[in-house]
Amino acid sequence: MPDFYSGATDRLGCLTEGFLLRRLHLYDELNAPPPTFPSFPKTTDPEALGDAIRSALAVPLSRQMAWNDPYQAYNAWRDAIEQVGALVFQLSSISLAEARGIAVNANPLPIIAVNAKDHPNGRIFTLMHELAHIAIGESAISDWAPETEAIPRPRDEQAIEVFCNKVAAAILMPSRDLLAHELVRATARGSAWSDEAISQLARSFSVSPEAALRRLLTLKRITPTFYQQRRSAFEEAYKRLARKPSKAVVPPHKRALGNLGPSLSRLLLETYHERRITLADLTGYLGITVPWVAKLESETQRRART
Repeated sequence: MPDFYSGATDRLGCLTEGFLLRRLHLYDELNAPPPTFPSFPKTTDPEALGDAIRSALAVPLSRQMAWNDPYQAYNAWRDAIEQVGALVFQLSSISLAEARGIAVNANPLPIIAVNAKDHPNGRIFTLMHELAHIAIGESAISDWAPETEAIPRPRDEQAIEVFCNKVAAAILMPSRDLLAHELVRATARGSAWSDEAISQLARSFSVSPEAALRRLLTLKRITPTFYQQRRSAFEEAYKRLARKPSKAVVPPHKRALGNLGPSLSRLLLETYHERRITLADLTGYLGITVPWVAKLESETQRRART
């Protein structure tokens, strides 16, 4: 195993172990049992596993199609994953070169971590890729590029990475729904697609154009030659988006919600309203001052409705 990969494994392992221990301790203090993560059927069919995971997440296509912002989509998928018993957090001190995401197959509370430096569409795909790892009982550090990775892996690990990419795509773009999309039905099998049409299809499912392009290839709607021609352009555009620095200042309540996740934030708020913890306890767990508590609660309620 390359030294770089070993170092990343050690570093990320320490982060996630500490995160898991803190969360388990918090559930103990709140006298609230952690949610039970569902079991999934053992299968070598990524489409079948994707369907099973999507069913467990209980996000209807109509809701997914109604999202009009990648951050809204990311927050909604994150919440859905936490509702089924996994914890999701964001890595802010890790470069994209080290990892896009990690999966820790713990029981209870498996952990998914995504890189906060990534574009929200990339984080969405990483969420599902890591969820696929957990569904098959695997812990992993992942860079979700479909065929090549920045860190060389043994062939069997690479096969798992490819499998989890296919599962992630099946969760986000179920074959029956993608094939029924008006753009797909209007384009003959094997025909070329315009960049605008691919981007429009991607926006419909809140994924990157490269992910949509790859899904079209998997479902044999485009040719491998066309995929290779367009893939590099979309990848480069995506990298530019991911590298683009954000000028927005994240307010404390949104930063706290991003760190803890919506499920745990709601649990803390509910426990406070039940008078089982004090306001000082609540602000200490959330890492914010009192004036931001009401805004955090309002934001958790708003996200639950999207």
